[in-house]
Amino acid sequence: MIEHLNVPGVIGLIYLVMYICIIIFFSICMCGLLTSMDERIPYFTLADSIIGANPGMGHRPILFEEGALIWYKADNETQVKNIQQQEFVGEPRREPA
Repeated sequence: MIEHLNVPGVIGLIYLVMYICIIIFFSICMCGLLTSMDERIPYFTLADSIIGANPGMGHRPILFEEGALIWYKADNETQVKNIQQQEFVGEPRREPA
């Protein structure tokens, strides 16, 4: 009986049924999602949302009145070492010779 079956056709039929089921499941999920959302008002806003009140900024700049300059002491070896590492990071990369 197996000799008479077209194996690639059976496999294709199985995949066709599987993808039809996936499309139906996705459509049901999208319908549920779209009916639960309001088109005019977002559900989470500002501080209630996951990304917070200012989503476009990963770092807030310090105002000049608060002291935007970084001060370090030249006699503190740790601070001088950190500044030298920061300057190294800012240098353009050199191609190996």
